[in-house]
Amino acid sequence: MSADKIDQCLTLLTEIAKSQRPKTNGRLIMEFDSNTQSVVYTPPLTFNRPAELALLSISFYNSIPNVDSTNNKFIYSVDAGATYKTITIPIGAYEITDIKTRISDGMTANGDDSSKIVITGNSNTFHIETKLLTDQIKVNYGDGTVKSLFGYGSTTTTITGPGTFISPQVANISNLNRINLTCSGISGSYINSNVSQVLYSFAIKDPAAYKIIEEPVIPSYLPLIGNTLQSLYLSITDNNGNLVDTQGERISITLHVRET
Repeated sequence: MSADKIDQCLTLLTEIAKSQRPKTNGRLIMEFDSNTQSVVYTPPLTFNRPAELALLSISFYNSIPNVDSTNNKFIYSVDAGATYKTITIPIGAYEITDIKTRISDGMTANGDDSSKIVITGNSNTFHIETKLLTDQIKVNYGDGTVKSLFGYGSTTTTITGPGTFISPQVANISNLNRINLTCSGISGSYINSNVSQVLYSFAIKDPAAYKIIEEPVIPSYLPLIGNTLQSLYLSITDNNGNLVDTQGERISITLHVRET
């Protein structure tokens, strides 16, 4: 047998031996209290073959605020606009009914009759109806108020009673519909036509104060860049790439890494 044939046989045997090696795989479990986390692996994780990464689970309580300093005011008058009072809703995660309760409680605390302003969410049209019972009642949906949540968009509107006023747009109780888990060191992910580092994306199905638990039935793997994993940088973002305010809730994540 010629030397070339021997070399070819040795190369083939080496490749066969490599293919018979057990494939490296394992779970990467991490917990953190912010919307970003850096993990450094010492020693680095090394792979003999191309490797890929997938999310197995992510969980945290849904305390993502939809009410913040830009939309937490309710401004009203009970004397036909001679004076206005402001109710400030604490920053947090609210449903429409919670906001209505805060407004009602605030009016009572101000010494006013809360029954004179009736706020209702229409479950059929998804618009907000504001009913003012007397001509002395005014509500200012201006900057910094709940106007965007209640479907008044970016315009400033003052409504005067008596009458029922329907928001021009549907209620926008939350601008956040999806959560993205971004992860450094991966490839093959895109948002529209743009390259991204989103490892997994999911819709928010759990209401405020409930625990979000996302466990893909079939994990979706994305290729790791290179054959060495020295560190990972994880972040919780929206589709615009902005960090999501998780308010310091404990986030638990389990990833799976494997050789292909």
